[in-house]
Amino acid sequence: MQELSNSNIAVADFGVGGGVRIYSSTGTLLTTLGVVTANRGVHSLPNGNFLTTNAAGLFEINGTTGDTIRQIIAGVSGRFISPYDLSIIPVELISFIGSSSKGNVELNWTTATELNNSGFEVQRSSDRINFSNIAFVPGFGTTTEPKNYLYTDNSVSNGTYYYRLKQVDFNGAFAYSDIIQVDVAAPTVFALAQNYPNPFNPSTIINYNIPQNSFVTLKVYDVLGNEVTTLVNETKSAGKYDVRFDASGLSNGVYFYTIKADNFTSTKKMILMK
Repeated sequence: MQELSNSNIAVADFGVGGGVRIYSSTGTLLTTLGVVTANRGVHSLPNGNFLTTNAAGLFEINGTTGDTIRQIIAGVSGRFISPYDLSIIPVELISFIGSSSKGNVELNWTTATELNNSGFEVQRSSDRINFSNIAFVPGFGTTTEPKNYLYTDNSVSNGTYYYRLKQVDFNGAFAYSDIIQVDVAAPTVFALAQNYPNPFNPSTIINYNIPQNSFVTLKVYDVLGNEVTTLVNETKSAGKYDVRFDASGLSNGVYFYTIKADNFTSTKKMILMK
């Protein structure tokens, strides 16, 4: 028995006369496709025809007249039809969760088994409709053992974000996970992080947090205290920020960067090593 796309129901009748019987959703018999009889299983096809089984084998029959289109398997007493969609990705995802930690988003997911798994595209959205790809995490190919994955999204500020995984097979077939929501809260304190990488050549990232709207200056100085450049000089809303410092035109050595925001001041040392 199978419910059809139009809400009718197809039933394989094993009784005398048999055939594939089509009923309305209220149980009214609409028609009997009785060319192939003593039926034991039925499944509708996208082309409008049916697969059906009886003691003589597996048949495709016309969805309107019941005429035999072809005998797919002969001499096999089939009882049930369990279709398998080969386009479905054979990766069993058993969990996918996200959490906010120190202004970043940590995504964790686990697979129970994998078959020909190329990997996962990590996709992010701010409106739950339009998603963009932010990373690709390689899979384990084929495995029957549970595998754990972790990805950290450190390019977020305070707000609500939505994530999904696009699992990609080696042949290009793909499937999407459920969508999860992660809320990133604004920082609670002012902070200036150590640049990374350090030592660096020729550029590095400087991260800072501000818990409230503030006028922020972020400047770089050499060892003599001379100002080298100003990276930030404007009002910023509460959140986490990353700034890239490019020292391509500078000489090797030690440099300092200082942030000032409201009553908060902090200085860190960094090393340019070409």
